[in-house]
Amino acid sequence: VTTPPGAGNVTPSVYGAEYQRMEAARDFARNKFPTNPRLQQEFVQGVWQEIQQTNVLQAKFVADQARQNREAQEKVANAAVDQIIQDPTKFDPKTLTGTNLTFEQKSHILTMLHTELNRTAQGHDATTYGPQFETLFQQVHSPDPATRITDPAQIWAHGANGDLNAAGVKALTTELDSLRSPQGMSEGVMKKAVLDAAHVAISGHQPGMLAGRDVKGEQLYAQFLVKALTVYDDGRKAGMTAQQLLAKDGPIMQLLPNFVRDPAQRNKDMLEGMGVGTNAPAPKPPDFDLTTAAGIAKAYQSGAFGTGPLAWDRANAELMKRGLLANPAPATPQVPHD
Repeated sequence: VTTPPGAGNVTPSVYGAEYQRMEAARDFARNKFPTNPRLQQEFVQGVWQEIQQTNVLQAKFVADQARQNREAQEKVANAAVDQIIQDPTKFDPKTLTGTNLTFEQKSHILTMLHTELNRTAQGHDATTYGPQFETLFQQVHSPDPATRITDPAQIWAHGANGDLNAAGVKALTTELDSLRSPQGMSEGVMKKAVLDAAHVAISGHQPGMLAGRDVKGEQLYAQFLVKALTVYDDGRKAGMTAQQLLAKDGPIMQLLPNFVRDPAQRNKDMLEGMGVGTNAPAPKPPDFDLTTAAGIAKAYQSGAFGTGPLAWDRANAELMKRGLLANPAPATPQVPHD
């Protein structure tokens, strides 16, 4: 006996039982039709076909059970994420009790809840979907099975480790769900092409580019993604087609001018992002006392004045401005230390 088509998860014990059943069928056929090999063969073949059909039905049952379990998990998790986004203070962790979520999946959702509670308590508004959203968005659309994200549980895990905030988790699981149909796959290809073009327009980023990344541009693109994906989802719900939404004069591209800088500003931002080409004072944390030499020294040591020779100049300029340094800074300025 060989493994029947569709058997999938046939275990050694099941395989052994099938083998014994086939041997018994052969013995029965020989005894029943001792002088008729054709009938023997037909009887044995009938038993074999029955085993095949049983295995196909069993494989379908197992696949249906797995699908139903996954859909139930997604329903619970999606509802939890929606509530966390709407108001994390009203989310009751007990709603996860008795569900078919695994312990790890529950842990990911509760970690997301804790993060959102902290962010809300600190009065921080999320302007992006999280630091790794764009990278993970590319993985959702990846043509390479080795890197492609196909399971929402993978996205929940990234929400727990800080790669995504709760809104980012919702946006990415919505994107993943949209790719489960042929029409969704087609729309996804168009959407990704338009967003990649916007990425180039906003930050000059090209796939595989490592050097000269535009930090400010990447921040702007992260903010653009929030607006663009929200407009796209709202537009689809309102009955607009993907072609209408993604057209050159469509609502997605109409957002672009709000995020694209002129070349001079972009070059300035890139230089500032690399810490060169600007004399603008570095931001100073409020907990440093800049009225004393010791306070200025602490600010310098923390990096509040930037890095390199320019930081020395800024620190000594602050000392001079406050009358804490009598003469102009020497070639190698000396900043007081504790």
